[in-house]
Amino acid sequence: MRKRPLDKQVVKSLSHQFKQNKTELAIILAISYVKQFDSQLKQETQDIANFKYHLLTLDDCLNKTALFQEAVKDLTALGDLDIEAPYNFP
Repeated sequence: MRKRPLDKQVVKSLSHQFKQNKTELAIILAISYVKQFDSQLKQETQDIANFKYHLLTLDDCLNKTALFQEAVKDLTALGDLDIEAPYNFP
């Protein structure tokens, strides 16, 4: 996490990593995103076959918003992921 919204520089870096690793699903968590982040990421990753991503905020995760629920659906489609496991926080 960083204080500033994710921007075009991050889009370039992420898209490079996604292409290099032939990523199929990415869930990106940030405090916030610049307004054009989604459209820029979509444009930069359009040539990656079977690629899908979700942009989530901490609020989405804490409040289990519709965006969060959609990301969870895609994660579970990948296979047996134990995302409901209880966590023991100190």
